[in-house]
Order: sequence, then C-alpha cells, then structure tokens
Amino acid sequence: MGTRSASTGISGSNRNFPVPNRTSENTNARAASEVQVAERFFLIGQEGAEEIGHPISSNVIGHIRTDKPLYKPNDVVFVEVYLINPTSKKPFLGQSTPVYRMMQVYDLDGLPIFETNATMAYGGTVAFTFKVPQNITGGEYNVVVKDTSLPMLMRKIRISQDPKLALFITATFDKKNYSPGMEVQ
Repeated sequence: MGTRSASTGISGSNRNFPVPNRTSENTNARAASEVQVAERFFLIGQEGAEEIGHPISSNVIGHIRTDKPLYKPNDVVFVEVYLINPTSKKPFLGQSTPVYRMMQVYDLDGLPIFETNATMAYGGTVAFTFKVPQNITGGEYNVVVKDTSLPMLMRKIRISQDPKLALFITATFDKKNYSPGMEVQ
C-alpha cells in the first residue's frame, strides 16, 4: 500500500506520484481530493495492473503497427510499438532505464498462441516478430503488447488459410503452328 508524503507524493513499490503543493484552503481541499484519486488509482493499479495501467497511461498514447493487415501460414509478422506524448506529438521518451514489454498473440478463443518479450529502450519504440504457424486456423487474432507501467495495446490481425490449388492443364494440338485467325480444335 502506498504511503503519503507532502514532499514526495504517493509512493509504493518503485513508483512516486507527485502531490500538488498548494497553500490556500480551497486549493488544499482540491489537492486532498487529487491525492485520494491518485491513491485510489494506485491501489487499483496494484491489483489489476494489466487492465488499469499506471497513472503515466494518461500521458502516453500507444500505437501498434504491423507490416500488413492479412497474413498466411508461415508468414513472418513484424510488429512495431510506438509511444507518443499526446501534448507534444513527439515520441514518449519515458525514463532513461529500459522498459520491459511483452507481446502475446491470442487465438479466436482468447488463448495465447505466441508470447515473446523485448526491452523498450529510451526513445518510445520497440519491435517484435513472430512466425505464423503452418497449421493455424484462419480468422482474426489479437496482438497484445503490455507491461506493468504503460498502457496495454491491442491490434487485430487477420490470418487467411487459403489452400494451394494444384491445377494441371494439358493440351493437345493437331498442328505444329497456328496463325492468327486459325481455329484450334
């Protein structure tokens, strides 16, 4: 559970949230309510960090980009994750320490079929790749990228299962050469 301090804010684990320092009574009451909201968010975030996220979530917009919208079995999917500061419209630089991110791909029933990890370095981008299995069922799949301190991101991809048709066409001709306008039988 977080502890409250007038100078450092709410802290718990390795998280510090600033508490506004105001002097008048009206602003003190508002600051107290903001502390309660931040503390409530913090406690909920501890219980369900994957769904709720972290207060930094409101300051970051995440975007997942894939190299194409439709894949076939044995294709390699390239996934890029961008974090953007919505006020400056620039990449979210975050902390100087790398952030650990996890990517999962869920099937039609919501079961994970693939999982990998990567480190998001200072700069707000990270890339993942995975190979679509040969025996996968066609349909929509969810690519989910998450960690404990930033927003959970999700993107749908489609996987088609087109059977390769083997067509053999044989033709026999009654002449060696044909000219334009001649009829082939």
